[in-house]
Amino acid sequence: MSAERATEATINTPLLGEERRRPADAGAGLIRAIRAVGHEQGFARGERISPPGTPHAEEPILMIESGFVTTAATAPPNRQRTLLSIHGPGDLVGEHVLFGDPAGARRLAVTGLTDGRAWGVGRDRFRQILDDTPRGWEMLARYLDDRAAAAEDRICLMAGETAGRRLAVFLLQLLSRDEPAWPAIGHSRRVPVPLSRTDLAEWIGVSRETVERVIAGWVRRGMVRTGRRDLVVHDLPGLEKIAGDLQRAG
Repeated sequence: MSAERATEATINTPLLGEERRRPADAGAGLIRAIRAVGHEQGFARGERISPPGTPHAEEPILMIESGFVTTAATAPPNRQRTLLSIHGPGDLVGEHVLFGDPAGARRLAVTGLTDGRAWGVGRDRFRQILDDTPRGWEMLARYLDDRAAAAEDRICLMAGETAGRRLAVFLLQLLSRDEPAWPAIGHSRRVPVPLSRTDLAEWIGVSRETVERVIAGWVRRGMVRTGRRDLVVHDLPGLEKIAGDLQRAG
C-alpha cells in the first residue's frame, strides 16, 4: 500500500467536505437541505452526545459542521471501551438508522473530541432529503462505500505495518483535515485533534507503551513536540518519509 493510499485509510473521508471548494457540486444541495431542516446543536469536548444504551432509532443523524467527535463501542461486563471512528467537518454520524437499528449499535457512544457544532436531522426527514436531492442516495452510497474501503485499508495497515508507520500515517491524515482553529506554528503543524496516548494506541492497534516509545524517539530526533493531548509536528517531510518507508522500524 502506498503512503498516499495508507494515509487515506485511517479516518473517515467527509461526505460533504468538497462543498467548500466546489460550491456548484451536487453535495452543496444536500448540505443546504440538511441545514434548512436540521436542528443546530453545539457539543463540548468530552460531552457524551449519544451515551451507550441510547435507543438509536430515535436519535437524529448528525452532520458535523465543526470540531471532531469519536464513536466508541463498550462491551460488557466491564464496559471496556474501543475507539471505532473519528468524525470531523462534513462527516455523518448515526446514518445506520436509515437502514435499521442493529442491537450492537446500542453499545456505541458518540463523544465530543473537541468543541464543535453539528446539524441533527431525524431519520424520516433525512430519508426525505435524500429522496428530494438529485443523486442524494447515490452520494450516501458512495460515502458508505468509501468508509467501508477505508476500514478495510486500516485493517491491512494494522496487520502489515510497524507501529511507527501506522502512527505516522494516522497523524498525516489528521493534519490533512482543514480545521482553521488549529493553525500552523511557523513551519510546524499542530495535530488538530487532542488525542490521548491511549486513544492513539487504540486507533493504531498497539499498546500505550508502544505509542509512548515511538513518540519519545521522534521527540529525541526533534521531529515533534508533545504536551498533554497536544502534538506539534516540526519535521513534516520526516513524518512523510516514515509513512512511506516500508522498511523503517516502528
